[in-house]
Amino acid sequence: MTLRLTLSMILILIPFLTMINAAENTSGKEEWDISGTWEASAKGGQIVVKVQQNGNAISGVAHHNHSAGSASYPFSGSIVGGNIYVSVPGGPSFTGHMISQNSAAGVVRTARGRQIPVHASRK
Repeated sequence: MTLRLTLSMILILIPFLTMINAAENTSGKEEWDISGTWEASAKGGQIVVKVQQNGNAISGVAHHNHSAGSASYPFSGSIVGGNIYVSVPGGPSFTGHMISQNSAAGVVRTARGRQIPVHASRK
């Protein structure tokens, strides 16, 4: 029997594999403080994210300004071993990782399933 993974199946598996890896590697990991204001550019728009952190729990608001207008997304999530998981009820989600104390990268998944790579920097 041959196992064939389509691109969509692989893209679905990536966040789950990242979470498993984070769960296995959390002991001894550096604690990350990501509270504050972060900025990123994506698809011709500017994203400003205000993050509050309490332990591993994070929350805040992401403001996306682009040529068609602007939108604000209240979010909640967590940071575990440098891996970031954020979701907006009925809206986009973000899965990423810390590169340094002032830099993070990952993928925004829109409510319609579109995936947008993002690199954010602390302001």
